[in-house]
Amino acid sequence: MKKFLSLPLGTIIRFITTISIIGTILYACKKTDSRQDESLGLIEQKFFYYRPSSEPHVQALTAFMKRVNNKDHFVEKTVRQIGYPYWDKSISIKGISDDRSTSDSAIITYIPFVRERENYVNACLIIKAT
Repeated sequence: MKKFLSLPLGTIIRFITTISIIGTILYACKKTDSRQDESLGLIEQKFFYYRPSSEPHVQALTAFMKRVNNKDHFVEKTVRQIGYPYWDKSISIKGISDDRSTSDSAIITYIPFVRERENYVNACLIIKAT
């Protein structure tokens, strides 16, 4: 301790300044501005209830996807890879038949997926319901 006090004042000031600059740089390099990961429950809520559709067919598909998620737990991985579904922007095409001999028509629904901080479609989920 006596050695430290016997150093010239300029050396002590340089030492304190150097430590302060290093501390500031290390603190500034942390990713404090990135958002914290959402809990799984919030991700699932946002997946199924963000931008809901008013179309009954799409609401039925949403309920089906909820049941599948309860069994397979796919939502977190899906959100990480391709983003959230825009249920209200889904497009349903009715009256398409696989086989010409059958009279049953299928409904094909296209559901776009968009990442949270992007404004373009990353992927599209295609669901065929008969």
